[in-house]
Amino acid sequence: MPTSEPITAFDEFLENLDFARGLVKAGRALAAMRAGVVDVEDMYRAAWSQSVAGLDHWITREITERAVVLALNPDLPRPPRFSKLEIPVDAFERVYQGNGELGEVLRRCWGERFARSTHQRPAQIKEGLSHVVEGDLWRKVAEVMSATGPQVKPDQIRERLDEIIDRRNRIAHTADRNPAPPPARAELNDGDVVEVIDWLEKVAQAILTVLGDSVNPDDLIKAATNGGGPALVSSGGQWDERSLLQGLENSAGPAYNTLLAVYRHAESHLAFRGYSFGTGAFPSVTASFRVGAAEASVWSIYADVDKPVLSINFEWMRGRGVATERLERLLRHLRRLPGAERVLSPVIGADYAKRPSLTPEMLADGQDVVIDALNDLLAVDMEHEPAPADIDVPPAATSVVEENLARARRPLVVLYDRLERQIQALGDDVVKKTRKLYIAFQRTQNFACIEVHPQANELLIFVKVDPDSVQLEEGFSRDMRNIGHFGTGDLELRVRSQTDLEKAFPLIRQSYEVS
Repeated sequence: MPTSEPITAFDEFLENLDFARGLVKAGRALAAMRAGVVDVEDMYRAAWSQSVAGLDHWITREITERAVVLALNPDLPRPPRFSKLEIPVDAFERVYQGNGELGEVLRRCWGERFARSTHQRPAQIKEGLSHVVEGDLWRKVAEVMSATGPQVKPDQIRERLDEIIDRRNRIAHTADRNPAPPPARAELNDGDVVEVIDWLEKVAQAILTVLGDSVNPDDLIKAATNGGGPALVSSGGQWDERSLLQGLENSAGPAYNTLLAVYRHAESHLAFRGYSFGTGAFPSVTASFRVGAAEASVWSIYADVDKPVLSINFEWMRGRGVATERLERLLRHLRRLPGAERVLSPVIGADYAKRPSLTPEMLADGQDVVIDALNDLLAVDMEHEPAPADIDVPPAATSVVEENLARARRPLVVLYDRLERQIQALGDDVVKKTRKLYIAFQRTQNFACIEVHPQANELLIFVKVDPDSVQLEEGFSRDMRNIGHFGTGDLELRVRSQTDLEKAFPLIRQSYEVS
């Protein structure tokens, strides 16, 4: 069992590998029992994925914790890329105003930043660790491994690691089907998985030798407390997602399911712009959305231990220019909640300058009502509402695709803008390249190529998803393996509306994850 005491990043990685080995043992036990109900190889696939996930998490912790130590100890040598690390203004203000320790603020800020990136492939690991260590990482790792075992070259390590990640991606995204016909699942035995786990441990041990011992969490906490600037004000710290969810679980009672559904609904909606966690006596969060042509804070959840509530921020939406018609529709929906009329009736009389709070009694069985209300509020009306002022339309076209975008009607421009924002939000490693006939979004390689067709009023998106792995839909998705086209990707997605975009985006994300 994992210990409850703070452990180093590498010790946690070893625990994750032990868990993966436990999955292999469970698979062997099932095989011996000949339990035909379970595909034993799925236990081995889970172990393979677990070991890769453990590597990813370990590298992320190493980067974050070593970066904090460098920040708190200016006398230590720093790689050039360390100086490129940034902190948000609100993080700086928390430290400056005495509302947070420098070390803890940096740990949270950089932890979130590096957790948004993947650290599995050789290039990703090298790029991430370059913030805290100088030199040719894989050459040094090869030297360490060669000193304690058979001679190995840097390219051999990178090639083997890439093969392991490729297999993990097939397991995670295509049920481990063979990339070539016939479409059967690839075989996997316990010996193969054990060999991978052991090899990853050797590589990680060599990386640790290059880096030096993992940071001791106790030392990091002391450094953050003693050398990290002003003392923490007991009531002034900022809440986070974990504290909010724990607060809801402890206090929400009959309203728990509704409040949790509202919180999760936000991130799943294409109009979502972000969460802002509060600093008051109880955990709280406010969610911002694109509402028509405006951007506004729509709701706030307060996990008060005595009376958790959902506040509907009519006043803030009105102040940000949200159309009155939308606010009226939202109000009509919410009036269906039992007992809500009492708090909602004053809203119209105050010209929507109110932020009524819906209590647990009103929300107890109101999950569907509230979600329907939010969906109606956030519904896209591209024909009748002005486009957001920050949509990026090229002032002068330099390619066919830019010319097509400049000639497109406003609804198509709005649709493209939303698509690009969603793609850019997939990760810091997304790169946009404008070609003559299409716009490509790359990671290590193209994962989405977009053509703009103003006359047909549609976007064509080509993604790297196996057409055999999806249910093709006439007029929306098409197998392009034997059809010539610009860009890269075997699956074509035809997007003409917000509904099409919502169907297309999970496939774009899948293409991003395997690229």
